[in-house]
Amino acid sequence: MPSKILFLIFIIFTAFLKADNTFLITQNQQNINLSNGAKVYLDTTHKKSFKDIKTKENLELFETNKNDSISYGFKHGKLWVHFVIENKTDKEFNGVLDSSIGWIDQYDVYIEKKDSATLHYELGNNQNVSNKPINTVSPAIPIRIQANDNLDITICISGKHAKLINPVLYTNKSFEKRRVYWHTLIGSIIGVLVAGILVGLFLFFLVREKIFLYYSLFILSIFIILGSYYGYLFQIYLPETSVYNEKIITLSIAFYSFSKILFSRHFLQTKHNMPIIDKIFQFFMGTYLILIVAAIFLDKGDIVTNISLNLLTIDSLLIVYVSFRAYMMKIPGSLSFLVAWTLSNVAGIIASMLVNGNINYADWIYSLSGLTNMIDIILFSYALAERTIILKKINQDLKESNIVLESVAMNDALTGVFNRRFFDEQLQRLWEHNKTINSPVSLVMIDIDYFKQYNDRYGHQAGDRCLQQFASEIKNLTNDTSAIITRYGGEEFALIVDANTEIAIKHAQEIKDRLKEISIPNESSSFGFVTASFGIATYIPKETKDYHDLIKSADEALYKSKNQGRNQYTVY
Repeated sequence: MPSKILFLIFIIFTAFLKADNTFLITQNQQNINLSNGAKVYLDTTHKKSFKDIKTKENLELFETNKNDSISYGFKHGKLWVHFVIENKTDKEFNGVLDSSIGWIDQYDVYIEKKDSATLHYELGNNQNVSNKPINTVSPAIPIRIQANDNLDITICISGKHAKLINPVLYTNKSFEKRRVYWHTLIGSIIGVLVAGILVGLFLFFLVREKIFLYYSLFILSIFIILGSYYGYLFQIYLPETSVYNEKIITLSIAFYSFSKILFSRHFLQTKHNMPIIDKIFQFFMGTYLILIVAAIFLDKGDIVTNISLNLLTIDSLLIVYVSFRAYMMKIPGSLSFLVAWTLSNVAGIIASMLVNGNINYADWIYSLSGLTNMIDIILFSYALAERTIILKKINQDLKESNIVLESVAMNDALTGVFNRRFFDEQLQRLWEHNKTINSPVSLVMIDIDYFKQYNDRYGHQAGDRCLQQFASEIKNLTNDTSAIITRYGGEEFALIVDANTEIAIKHAQEIKDRLKEISIPNESSSFGFVTASFGIATYIPKETKDYHDLIKSADEALYKSKNQGRNQYTVY
């Protein structure tokens, strides 16, 4: 019994001896979260070095972190994190210390071991990828601890962006599983975004609608901002651009916000549907352009980032509101657009809470922005497709309506043949065309004989029926030819013939014969039935200056036919 009491006292004593920031490696552990219990200190002077931090008076400034991740948001200063890893097993430990976060600017790790020189790793986006000891998007270093030994580790995070880390010690096996997960997620994100960019560009060059270009620009901005958020932009695409990486992160936020509003503004057609909202959108776009210029030319990345993030929160909520209004106005594709932006805002709020330390880090929370954006791309693509299909149908309906209206405008209401407006336009078109190929244009002017007497004798309704039948017979005769019948005015018709004089004469004779064949009674005529007189003229356009000369000549020929007894044709 006394031996058990002594053993219990020994356990309690050793527990008190153990420092708060010491983490123990035991058998069968896959990973150890090193946040909760670590010592943390924010050096707001930016001046203290690792040597300074290790002095007793500075070590007393450290506080114990009580959360499952370490976050100081966008507070100015160097964030120092200190902990001890102790291997309590009888085997050597080989693993990886991973920070979990991909956007860290400068990440310095100091590893102290008794009887050994201090190891110093310089990582983060301010360093070239070639400096990384482990090929992964977040800063990670190899850890090796002998049996019953320990390592004293100090981490320093600096830079103008959010100070958040989730230091975890992994076994090599568990780290590889985690790396496979993140590489799969990032590969999926890149695949979806690149596909979206290429599809948008393809559709832009295919249909020449600017909305598809803005869509591609918007997806490109997502590609860049997610690349900064997860670190793949610098790990894969810009491995040796450490000098500019901090500026790129700052630019990515303003560029994303600008392209997001540009795309939303044109998709929802706010200029026509919501003019006041459109002015607000223009104000935001102008502000983001100024911030982009400031990020490029001024060394004020932290200020630009904070302004951009604050504006981003406001304009994101505004876009959701505008999308809802657009849905109520039944703007095509607005429902999918609304759902996409609602999901995006939820993910954005969670990401903001994570960055600012309001919630603890978790892989699923960090993954959420990428997963949500992939869903958003699908929803935006669906919204664009829906919008395109509906607008195409509307445009087709309008086109058909315009064709009908054009047809009505070009047709004579009484007879159904083309009217005087069409005659003028068609004759001018044919004249200009045949001028280039040196081909003749013929015109047959036709006037119904004794039509005034016909109206006086049989009445105007009978006169209308006579005009309708007359026009119908000529139309039937010329349907399968190059000739076009038009009503010139009153009882006068004009036949435009894309041929020489012989063909024009043939048409005139056929009409004359057909009128005799059907013999519409007209007791006011000396012929006893409805007849017509014809005036024929033919010109090769190059021989004269204007198609009006052709009309004048055909009219003169018609006048001769009338004077010579009617029911005949005269060639000018």
